[in-house]
Amino acid sequence: MKTMSKKELKTFVGNIIEEATAKKVFDFEGADSGYKTEPGAKPASVFLGSFQPFTAGHMAVVESMAKDGSTPFVFMVRRGKSAKPESDPFTDEQRKKWIEEAMTNMHLEPHVVELNFGMVFAIILELRDRGYELSAFYHGPDRNYAKELEKINLVQRGDEVKEETLREMFNVGDVKFDTGESTGGDRLQVEGEGVSGTRVRKSLVDDDYELFQKLTGGNYSENTYKEMKDSL
Repeated sequence: MKTMSKKELKTFVGNIIEEATAKKVFDFEGADSGYKTEPGAKPASVFLGSFQPFTAGHMAVVESMAKDGSTPFVFMVRRGKSAKPESDPFTDEQRKKWIEEAMTNMHLEPHVVELNFGMVFAIILELRDRGYELSAFYHGPDRNYAKELEKINLVQRGDEVKEETLREMFNVGDVKFDTGESTGGDRLQVEGEGVSGTRVRKSLVDDDYELFQKLTGGNYSENTYKEMKDSL
């Protein structure tokens, strides 16, 4: 067996640990690390999704968020290169503009943030950059974000590397996680069927303006309806 120097041994062992645990080492050294560990001053509730487009069900969730005393934020996941035209037809620019229009018509300040990926720690850092702290997180049922916050990571602090959860790393307090069940947004029905982006897109294809208005809570202008329709 080849004899390794201390530096080589450390690198070798580090690679084994990283491969075995599939954990990134977060380096908290230096003022320019970019990891804000101090909580923001103002509470914020976050709704994460792709919003293709923003429906009456989504709006019901945001309205509920606005009633809990926190500032509601909509975090919109950007379209990836593998986006499918049938399920993700609208561009990032279009969706952001339409969400802002709907929130304005709901008499809510439109806080809309674009993200490349929906990771909890990325959302926490985005909020802290704006002086806010995550208090409630609304999302779809496809992923367990509460569990993600308890994920163990390797953290470099000075000469020491240790294991910490994301909650410990970023000093995160209690966060309410909700898939929309408490707001009724997931149970909202129009004409006997649930509200969904798929139904909204179909109403556009069918040129059914009346159904479109019901599915979107009447919060879009006729010009926006035409713009959506022409985009399909």
